[in-house]
Amino acid sequence: VEVRCRLKAELPTAVLFFGGFGPPLMFEVAEQLLSQFDLNLILLVGKNAALKAKVEETIAAGEAPLWARCPVLVDGFISPAKLIEYIGSATCVVGKPGPGVVSEAAVLGVPFVTELNSCTLPQEVRPRCRDRTESSRITAQLQAATLSLGRCAWWTTCVTKASESL
Repeated sequence: VEVRCRLKAELPTAVLFFGGFGPPLMFEVAEQLLSQFDLNLILLVGKNAALKAKVEETIAAGEAPLWARCPVLVDGFISPAKLIEYIGSATCVVGKPGPGVVSEAAVLGVPFVTELNSCTLPQEVRPRCRDRTESSRITAQLQAATLSLGRCAWWTTCVTKASESL
């Protein structure tokens, strides 16, 4: 409830989560999303205090129009209950596919988007679906997230690869 009060209800919400120590890449991903979409953005940076400070300073300075036009929340290392609250308020989660965050997103019915690169483990690429109905449900969630976030090359590539792996 607290998280949703700080967001614009009419906008989709993306949660960026790359594990317990958010990489500097999160700042660049956030800027890409903010430059292409009107959305609520939540960055969960874990124990990366320098990244948290950079995001907070950028928001507070008000000099970067990207960071001022949409609600942006940043949080550090959080409890599992707080993570569930953030994911529950999201239209999608973008980040590193750790088992905890992917499981929570799946249970809450929130699509999870990750990049596919040489470091991506095979089990992170192809979800194990019991039947075609489950596969179709996941594909529909990805398509819904795409419609709610709009279109950009990075997003479309991630969603296309995720859908093709089902």
